Amino acid sequence: MVKIERKATDSAYHEFTKILTSSAQLMAFLNQSDFVKARAKVENETVQQIASHFKFSQENNLNQLILSSFDREEVDQLFVEYIRYVNNQVRQTLNNELITKWKSLFEKRKITD
Repeated sequence: MVKIERKATDSAYHEFTKILTSSAQLMAFLNQSDFVKARAKVENETVQQIASHFKFSQENNLNQLILSSFDREEVDQLFVEYIRYVNNQVRQTLNNELITKWKSLFEKRKITD
């Protein structure tokens, strides 16, 4: 049972890091964020320019998300919002995969009955 749990945890973490570091997902988040829209207007920046302040790195199996050119409160707000967004995307993806697997199992069961 421990191996199954470990595999599920690893799979979920892999999906999380994949979505977290996806430039398409970052752009989707930034485009829907009211905070980012307001900042873009005030700072006269495009969403693409704001996206350039997000840096992802991996060193020694350690993933890092770095936000630059924001004050501490903005970083806290953006970080929390982005992690929440990524978590929701991961949850949707994993739930959809699970539903697909269950449907496949039920179909196989119907065929053998």
